[in-house]
Amino acid sequence: MNRKIGAPGKGLANQLAFPPLLAFLILVSFSACIPQNPGEIAADTPFPVETSEAHPTASPTKDPAPLSGGPFLLLQSGVDSYSIINFADLSIIPFDPPEPNRQYTLGANLSPSQTQMLFAVSQEEVQVYSFITGKVHTTYHLISDPPLFQIDQAVEAARAALPGLQYSEEALTTAVKNALIQSKGKIQWFQSDRYRLSVMESGPTSTQLTLDDQQTGSREPLEDSPALVEAYWIGPSGELILLKKGTIFDGSAWRDDRYYIVDSHARTAVPIELPENAVNPRVFWFTSGLVGIIHQPSPAGGVDFSLFDVSTQTMQRIVTGPFDAIRRLGDGLLTFTQDRENEKTTLTLQNLTGQVIHTQEEAGLCFFSVGLSGDRLLMNCGPESILVEGQQERLSVEPFGAAVFQLATSPNGNLTIHLSQDSAARLLDSSFSLISLLTLESDPLEIRWLPDSSGFIYRTSNGLYLYQIAEQASTFLLASDLFSDYRNLNAAWIRFEE
Repeated sequence: MNRKIGAPGKGLANQLAFPPLLAFLILVSFSACIPQNPGEIAADTPFPVETSEAHPTASPTKDPAPLSGGPFLLLQSGVDSYSIINFADLSIIPFDPPEPNRQYTLGANLSPSQTQMLFAVSQEEVQVYSFITGKVHTTYHLISDPPLFQIDQAVEAARAALPGLQYSEEALTTAVKNALIQSKGKIQWFQSDRYRLSVMESGPTSTQLTLDDQQTGSREPLEDSPALVEAYWIGPSGELILLKKGTIFDGSAWRDDRYYIVDSHARTAVPIELPENAVNPRVFWFTSGLVGIIHQPSPAGGVDFSLFDVSTQTMQRIVTGPFDAIRRLGDGLLTFTQDRENEKTTLTLQNLTGQVIHTQEEAGLCFFSVGLSGDRLLMNCGPESILVEGQQERLSVEPFGAAVFQLATSPNGNLTIHLSQDSAARLLDSSFSLISLLTLESDPLEIRWLPDSSGFIYRTSNGLYLYQIAEQASTFLLASDLFSDYRNLNAAWIRFEE
């Protein structure tokens, strides 16, 4: 049954950056092939909804009128302050979110059109903000009246799902309460600015994933499986959703975790039966029709790997035994295993039925650096890097030079910035041939291309700079204490018109 959540308000108006420490670079490289949790809002699940007429809103900037020129970058410029950079004239103006003095994850909450953003102003309220109008046009209230979720019953359900759990009654009650807050704090855009996925209470011990239609004001449940929504990942096709549910969200207490494939059209949820030897498995989208499962994951790699076929609902083990990393390459699967004693790495290419196609040994301990395309990737092997390609059911491995620190390709695909461990900055063409060496103000910790590929911004330990390709020169933009942090910029390219 559809539930009305309120009508729309009127006037609805790759860069890969690694931190400087090689150890952190390695960890980031490993995690790059495993999807992370969707962008979480500190509060979520629309319940009653107000439109802009019923909810007056603060203006976004000191000048509420939409800006002209662009492109525009919204970024966190202080602990609790935000700014907009207009690259037409390099002007910088402050941006005031609907609720100031809070930290928001900008990129994860930006709408597909880049004209709207979700702001969690409290644990009970999420607002949808339009950059075009400079107003909040929809407010989601997260408290159900009367409340459906019952803490006491949910605690009992957690005890039953996790026998032997060494939690006191008080600790378990707190864990359930926290899980409920986190579960209802997951809202994100879905397919377009019209739809959003959110989580709402569905019973005494459960929450459920729902689809909100801003145009019709309706909300439809997508599944009704037991327990709390812990995480979900939209599949490559954009229609299917990998859903994780549990009673409490504790990584060490994983036996209550359940995974489902949710069909957003059919409104169905198909359970995934985990392998028998699974121990806190890592489950993720491998292709649009396959879900990958590392049975026993480790910080780097794991033991045993299987693929779950979404259409046939069958499971097949592809890799048996330990491996140090795994990644899709072309139509197959690439794993590597490090021999630390002898300082060498074995690369193994398999097809998706588990048949070994090609094996190659490389000197040094190799780590994934960055994927260039579906069938090409870079790996760092000690002080050197190699280009690995899947070609006609075999591996092609070529030297690429000094170990890669960063590689950032322009949006149009014609240019690439290559930063190596020897601190050299190179501008490459689409075939990775050298165009020129770049002179930058300092070693970049992060690079982001402008949307039109005319230049890029780069973050150093003490400032943010713009490098324009045509002028071959850097321009200082602003300084912030945040820029010396190992984390990347909290920023998003936004638009003030459709």
